[in-house]
Amino acid sequence: VVRGPPSDSSASSLLSAAFESARRRGTALMPWRNEAGGEPVIIDLWLDPPAVDSVGEWKRPDPDATELTAFWIPLPAHSYAGVLRSAELRYPKENQRNHAEGDVTLRFVVDSSGRAQAASIHDTPPPANAKGPQMWADEYDNFRDATREWVLTSVYTPERIAGCTIESVVEQPVKFRFPP
Repeated sequence: VVRGPPSDSSASSLLSAAFESARRRGTALMPWRNEAGGEPVIIDLWLDPPAVDSVGEWKRPDPDATELTAFWIPLPAHSYAGVLRSAELRYPKENQRNHAEGDVTLRFVVDSSGRAQAASIHDTPPPANAKGPQMWADEYDNFRDATREWVLTSVYTPERIAGCTIESVVEQPVKFRFPP
């Protein structure tokens, strides 16, 4: 389906007719869906008006300079890893008593069964000039450990390519804040 705004001077209609004509004649292979029933192909079309010369007159485009290249690349269906069942994220008790707030980001591998691999979990400490709350090293360690436990007890949907589950790297930021 080719669509355009109602005031597009029939550009989308002309493009649609050209594609349909090529398809009917068999001069172009245009399967709009892949064999696995994935997403349709999307073609973006930009129509740029011709430039204006120094006197304010429109320059007429050279009809022989017009190009349109259409092609189709079958891409396998793809979905990224996501959280299937989130465990309870617990605020560290010592940090609660101290009214400490902070940000933690963990990077880890989700395996093909949807679990985080413990050996792959690493934190990305915030830079010294980060805009989040400042914390002491032990407060950060408490937040990191709580987030690590949460990641290990959560269940993820693994990344999939062409129906096959694969391992993938996930980055999970967490903000520990007290309610206002």
